[in-house]
Amino acid sequence: MKNIRISIVIVCVAAIFVSFASVTRAAETQEIDALIQRAGTSAADLSSSDREIISEFVSDSIDELVSAQNGSEMIAVRTGISTRMLSDKNSKYRLAFSDILEENLLDAVNYVSSWEAGERKKQIQTNLIILAARLQSPQLVDFAVNMLSQDDIVIRYWAVKSLTGDRLVKMLNDPITADKNITDKILTALNGYIGPNTTAEVLAVISRFAADLEAPATNDMLLKIVDVRMRDYEDWTVDYEKADAEILAVLAGEAQNLSGSQKARFLGAFAQLYSYTIQRYILGQDLLDKENENYLIATMAEVEQKILPKLLGRPQDSIRKALDRGNLTELKQEHDRLFGSTGRKGLLEYDNTLDYGTDKAGQKLSGPRTLSPPPVPDLGAESENA
Repeated sequence: MKNIRISIVIVCVAAIFVSFASVTRAAETQEIDALIQRAGTSAADLSSSDREIISEFVSDSIDELVSAQNGSEMIAVRTGISTRMLSDKNSKYRLAFSDILEENLLDAVNYVSSWEAGERKKQIQTNLIILAARLQSPQLVDFAVNMLSQDDIVIRYWAVKSLTGDRLVKMLNDPITADKNITDKILTALNGYIGPNTTAEVLAVISRFAADLEAPATNDMLLKIVDVRMRDYEDWTVDYEKADAEILAVLAGEAQNLSGSQKARFLGAFAQLYSYTIQRYILGQDLLDKENENYLIATMAEVEQKILPKLLGRPQDSIRKALDRGNLTELKQEHDRLFGSTGRKGLLEYDNTLDYGTDKAGQKLSGPRTLSPPPVPDLGAESENA
């Protein structure tokens, strides 16, 4: 799962090495740069000649992108487009730029889609999906959905980002701009994408999207994400535990908007996942590397500081103190105080009803499941391979 972080860093760092390409494009960018200086942040309407400047720049840039022969050239062009898109979403320049870029991206997507598979096609699609993620346009949803099935992990990451951005969520939540077909298409695609091979970073992104989107179907999506993470904890294959801080925050936040059995189910899922982070830290001392330990510490501390006080109705810092002292016995005691132990109710249950689900025999669980010890390395097999 670390591969996605490495791959994305490579893509982003590569964008730094574009100075030479920027110089060669200086003559082509003088007009657009002058327009940015004059009207980039203005709320005034653009003239037809201003829009023509944007159109010419974007069209030429997209043509350059799909004609580029190597990744460095593609990144240089994409960076040139992105930097001139600007971040002021309310300026008339930004709105016009986005509309024109969307139109040109759609043409490029259709053009490239007919190519035979190959490295150059993959590189161009990577740059196109990154631009699509900046736009978050309903018109590009089909492209992003198709990119979810690509083998390349970076393409899939940016496809998810383009389907879950805050601009798109705002449009889908607005009664005027909402489109049920697009909403259903996104939810179906993301639901199908969630699984054992979905990285923790992407699951966290989807969980935040599910919380922000006003659609009943997102509740099941959130619980599916939690099930994936819990299975990874149970199998001792979980990675990037830091992402669980975001997932836990979403679960607790959504629980406050629910009632009855739904609220109990969400709080039970929250408690189970949080319990697993603590149990993993205690049981995995001989297995975890320093990075995973730090991820777990960060998640345990963040949840205790930001979320537990809202659920318990008072400040909570005993887990952080146990971690600071490196006292695993004390940490286990705090775990049991929160979630309960044999014959004793936990603090979380005094003001909340928690539904932990059922065991394999179908019996209702009264507390979080216990994490099995980590697998013992097969030293015999290692000796044979030595």
